[in-house]
Amino acid sequence: MTLILKDIKYEDVKPSRWYNWPLSGKVHTLYSYWMLANTIVEALSLVARIAFEDKPNYYSVYLETCMNFVFIFDFFKNFITPFKDETTNHMEFNFKVISKHYIKSWMVFDVIAFFPVTYFRSISKYEEGTKNDLQNLLHLNFERLPKVYMLLLFLQLVRARDVGKYLKFMLSKFEMKHQSQSILMTFFTLSYILHVSGCFWYATTGATRSV
Repeated sequence: MTLILKDIKYEDVKPSRWYNWPLSGKVHTLYSYWMLANTIVEALSLVARIAFEDKPNYYSVYLETCMNFVFIFDFFKNFITPFKDETTNHMEFNFKVISKHYIKSWMVFDVIAFFPVTYFRSISKYEEGTKNDLQNLLHLNFERLPKVYMLLLFLQLVRARDVGKYLKFMLSKFEMKHQSQSILMTFFTLSYILHVSGCFWYATTGATRSV
């Protein structure tokens, strides 16, 4: 089933199938706030870890495990959440159409993000590895593959792709002008850019000084 959208707001669309995830209401609101908090933590912590982390500690492993549990529900939710087809301006509710859309877009990256790379890096020992990178990869010895480890951490950032959507939804719940919301969104965006730039600048200059 499809619904043609004209002047209807995305949040006002009611699910047409019993299994569709609600796009409005108390459940949707509470879940959006919950995921906003988690996506912010993920976005900030991963950038800092990529820039500064050498050997992950217990807290990094614990954080990654917790995030995996949080996003496993979000992973399955993506198969039942209606979406707007930008080419036809239709709202799609059919399970097969929604699943196909998700599989062709973000699913592969989301699956890779669940790999517990931090845990395997924490238990890896450099002396147990070899000079063969393929063999190290097969034995999950990321102590010998720091660049692969950083790449897998970077891929986990796909989980934060909806932080802007959740933030806009939260701001829409407050009684403020659209211009004020835009200013706040710009402020949060610039703050994150400064966070990313600062982390990598410090990491780069620190590496240069050590050399």
